[in-house]
Amino acid sequence: LFRSDSELVGGFRFRMVLAHDRPAVPGYDQDRWAERLRYQDNDPATSIADFTALRRMNLVLLERATPADLARVAIHAERGEESLAHMLRMYAGHDLVHRRQIKRVLGG
Repeated sequence: LFRSDSELVGGFRFRMVLAHDRPAVPGYDQDRWAERLRYQDNDPATSIADFTALRRMNLVLLERATPADLARVAIHAERGEESLAHMLRMYAGHDLVHRRQIKRVLGG
């Protein structure tokens, strides 16, 4: 239920790298967010709607990205220099992990 926050953080990072030169982007502890922001109390339908809206906004932004945009870099607090293209590959991999988790939970 906290995937929407990952989408929010990703959107922030994508915008920072597109709008700034070599911006610093912070890391975050998703487990701490889940615990302290009480994700277990979230309504699943609302969480899915939030994720869908954020993903749509990010896709609109990223569909306009040029090859030069994809080569732009940010400095991640924990991992160092990362291009936008690399960030997108990481987020796609993260999506695949969650997709497998959902299939496993649903028995598919």
